[in-house]
Amino acid sequence: MDLTSAQQAAAEVYRVLTDLGGFLAGILALIAGFLVYAGGARQARAVRRAAAEQIAALQEQMAQSQRSSQDADQRRRQDLRFALALEAARVSEFVAHRYRVIPMEYGPGKLETIARSACETFKIEKAAILRDSPGATGLLEQDVIAAAVSLEEKIDAANSLLAVEGALGRLPAIGLMTAFENVTEAAQRLRAATMNGAVATAEPEEPSRGVAWLRAGAGAGNRRPVALEEERPPLSAGASR
Repeated sequence: MDLTSAQQAAAEVYRVLTDLGGFLAGILALIAGFLVYAGGARQARAVRRAAAEQIAALQEQMAQSQRSSQDADQRRRQDLRFALALEAARVSEFVAHRYRVIPMEYGPGKLETIARSACETFKIEKAAILRDSPGATGLLEQDVIAAAVSLEEKIDAANSLLAVEGALGRLPAIGLMTAFENVTEAAQRLRAATMNGAVATAEPEEPSRGVAWLRAGAGAGNRRPVALEEERPPLSAGASR
């Protein structure tokens, strides 16, 4: 083999080795690319899994917060209903006691109008439960709210009579008893709404025993009729003697 042939052979080997090196480099680059892709895909799956776990944790936290809020609202709703029921019972007892006293002090043969000095005694104190409880109207049922507002209106009406007509000495005992009956009926409606979740059906209005007695002019003297002693007026039922 002469020098020229040796050089050509060496050049051919170099070319083959160069081509083989390029091929191997391509294979290595392909493998490297695959490894990078696999690593990126694995990292992406890890990121998605972490994101999904974080979202699930946030959803559970929100659900827990919502359940806690609902539980708190339910407890506050029960507290408000209980407070309104107590207020209705207190007003019923207050009015029932004074309702029974009126025929003993006023009527035929006695004073026909409420004495000015007694107006403060008959005044009904009220607790502004709804006004003093922010958000109460959003927690309570509409029938409970309506019954509570109605009771406040009836109390205001009775107190207005005492403040104006009573202060002028021209408030008839019958007028005050009628106003007390309206208050008692509204209190009973509120108690029914808070305890049963439904507004009590109002019974047809009819004169109470006390008002009927005053109008009939019976029972002159200082003693009430036996019927009134044995049984309180229908609208004040439920209050203790």
